Amino acid sequence: MPAATAQRWAALQTMLPAAEYAPFIERVFAFAVKHRLRVLLDLHSAPGGQTGNQNTGCSTGGGDTVARYFTTEQHSYLAVLAVKELAALCKRHGPACYGVQLLNEPCCPHPHMGAANLDRRFLHKFYSDAIAVARGEGAVRVQGGGDWWLVEGAALERHVPIVIMDWLAWLERYWDSVDFGAYNQTGEIVFETHIYTGTANSQQEARDAAARDIESYKTLGTRRRIFLGEWSVTGNRHVDYNQLASWYVSQANQFGEGSFIWNFDGPWAWGAVVPLNLEWPKIFEGGPMHRKGSGAKARMLYAHSSLHNGNSLDALAGAGSDFPYGYRRLLGSLASPVPRQVLFFLYVLAFCLCIALLCVLGFVWRLLARLEASSSPEGTCSSTVSGSYFQGQAKGPLGPKSLAGPPRVDFPAASLS
Repeated sequence: MPAATAQRWAALQTMLPAAEYAPFIERVFAFAVKHRLRVLLDLHSAPGGQTGNQNTGCSTGGGDTVARYFTTEQHSYLAVLAVKELAALCKRHGPACYGVQLLNEPCCPHPHMGAANLDRRFLHKFYSDAIAVARGEGAVRVQGGGDWWLVEGAALERHVPIVIMDWLAWLERYWDSVDFGAYNQTGEIVFETHIYTGTANSQQEARDAAARDIESYKTLGTRRRIFLGEWSVTGNRHVDYNQLASWYVSQANQFGEGSFIWNFDGPWAWGAVVPLNLEWPKIFEGGPMHRKGSGAKARMLYAHSSLHNGNSLDALAGAGSDFPYGYRRLLGSLASPVPRQVLFFLYVLAFCLCIALLCVLGFVWRLLARLEASSSPEGTCSSTVSGSYFQGQAKGPLGPKSLAGPPRVDFPAASLS
């Protein structure tokens, strides 16, 4: 690492120590619990940087084309320790924590960028070590700095997702074929990806720019649990951002497990999502979206938050244990909220079916009563228990009473039909 770059990384160590950040993290979880949200903990920056841009916390200039310094045993070991702390934090907060993402946006977006890419084989080893420590319930051996170290595992529950984030090209060409191990060792593994397309001059152009990525997302969604972790309402002032946002959320929900918008990537300036006045309640609940200037309406195909569906899927599928992925995906889709009109129709249908069932039961009851009356001889009365006459005595107000009743009569079987 060049001396100047090393100095910049060293300067990061003079900021607040980790313990002083803890109260702010607790405030995030408290807010999430209050508003019924769930938190995905994300290792956004690896020691030495997994990319050359500002996403690592220390831009070294040149964006994704410059050297990165994460790919050493020592840096990998430090990152494993960071994941362990995230896993312990997630375990401590229980249902308020959705899961742990191992690393954000490793360089680069496409395999064809060659040597500029972070070595995915190195990432594979780091992920394997990180998963072992996050799930481990005892000492786990991890290599770092030329030595082997014993790291106490965080014992994160198997049903809590560990998230592998990468660009769609890498998910398709590399990670989709990787076997991280048996469920009882690795637990639930979920994929995440990001879609950024640049600017567009119309609604259709913005959608067309993302179409190829959405198709890849759809394909992966048939085999893996996946969600859209970042996207942006890119384009110019001629694009209806409510319509575009509704489309992104719909695609992410229909073909995967949902989405998060990255708030600060706006179409004109950093942080431009704020003045767009997006109608998020309607976008996420599937309400009609008004198209400016035309009065036309649009509906989302599905509407649920990215975390709600994953939570429902885990609950219905027994936290992912012993359920093939296809069944877990089916259960998750059944747990997704549906538009209000469909719910109203289902309620009315259920009410009508209940009325019809009551009518049928009443008819059957009356029919059986008639059959019983027609099969009994005139002038006799009997009480039966388990098909035989009950004879004996019972105590009344004036003493014992005879319950002998009439003599038993055995009817021919044909007379009972």
